[in-house]
Amino acid sequence: MTTTINDAEVSGLNALVARLEGKMDNFLGFNYQNKTVRNIHGILGQHLDLTRVKVLRGYPKDPDADFMERLYQAEESGSVTHEQTSDLLLVDIICTGRRRANRDEEIALAIETSITIGDNDVMRAARRAEILAAILNRSAQAAVIGTSVDQLRIDLAADYDVAVVLAPDE
Repeated sequence: MTTTINDAEVSGLNALVARLEGKMDNFLGFNYQNKTVRNIHGILGQHLDLTRVKVLRGYPKDPDADFMERLYQAEESGSVTHEQTSDLLLVDIICTGRRRANRDEEIALAIETSITIGDNDVMRAARRAEILAAILNRSAQAAVIGTSVDQLRIDLAADYDVAVVLAPDE
């Protein structure tokens, strides 16, 4: 007995496969982000020469209460808009650290993670670092962390002063 599949069934199967691929990509991205937060001290120490790294916000860690209070105070005072606060709260990782060469200077970072770094990751990191700087009333570094990136994204990141960190998914 031979079973044939009509065009509508093929189309339905293709749509199902596309949805499953999307869900798998989301799962892999979330898993990579989670591993990155857990390993952020080593990643930033190795690639950006930072020490005393402190995660202010990034799943699975609870947000730093003092940072969150500062964020809401900045919104209430008008330093940032509600939309900017909401945008910053979507960033993958917010942290601070000190450069080993100048341990007196603390820097803040707005970090986007992505297995394959794309234009949107670079642009979100740059935009969210500006918001972070307004909240903290000092400069903030934008960064993207991923497992792969092409030269066009590296050039785009350089144009927007976004640090690019390649950290394999180990």
